[in-house]
Amino acid sequence: MRVVIGCLAAIGLGVLLLVGGCFGLIGVGFYSAVKSIPPYATREEISRRHAADLALIAKAIETRDFSNLAQRVSADVLAVYHDNDQGHDDEEVLRRHPITSKSFTTMNQAGAGSLTANGRTLACVVLILNAPHGRDDDYTVFILDQQAQAVERP
Repeated sequence: MRVVIGCLAAIGLGVLLLVGGCFGLIGVGFYSAVKSIPPYATREEISRRHAADLALIAKAIETRDFSNLAQRVSADVLAVYHDNDQGHDDEEVLRRHPITSKSFTTMNQAGAGSLTANGRTLACVVLILNAPHGRDDDYTVFILDQQAQAVERP
């Protein structure tokens, strides 16, 4: 009987250590993701700094008319991706640059990331805009991060 109880206790301890280790790894991943977001990449700060461009983008989202949007927004707006939540790839609606990759981390719909276009990787601040009520799609706006060093990769 003692052997059975000892085996069950060892199995229980192993399960506890395994679950604790998984939570620890999740915590480390979450911490490193949050740490990579600069303190100025908040929804409020991005909205304040880029209010004019974001107003133009919001109007285009509301009307679903993205024609001439690339000419109306500043050069700091690198890309606007439409996520339609239907399993399709995101569509880049500005079409200013041939973008080969994107990477970003957001918290509370704002954060930081990078875009690779024309062989250059550029640091960006990222803001997620929701479509008007009744539509189930989001738009991810990549704006050139003037405060970060541009990341150059060959």
